[in-house]
Amino acid sequence: MLRRCKTDVLNGKPLLELPERHLSVVPCEFDEDERQFYLALESKVEEAMQKFVKNNEVMKNYTNVMVLLLRLRQGRFMTKPTTSSAH
Repeated sequence: MLRRCKTDVLNGKPLLELPERHLSVVPCEFDEDERQFYLALESKVEEAMQKFVKNNEVMKNYTNVMVLLLRLRQGRFMTKPTTSSAH
């Protein structure tokens, strides 16, 4: 497999020209239910991370650590559950 970097050059030209990166930080407020959900999620992630650190297994569980971080990111965007009534 041939791997390339975005900084690689071929015949004096970049292999890839990307637009400039733009970063926007949009603060948002949680309502009480969302805050409780996120704090519970954060607590579980912290507990799992502390277990990895305590057992010196962070790098052995690299993928799991990345999934934990992903779950925290996803938790910020969780919507309130909707209830549907069956007729």
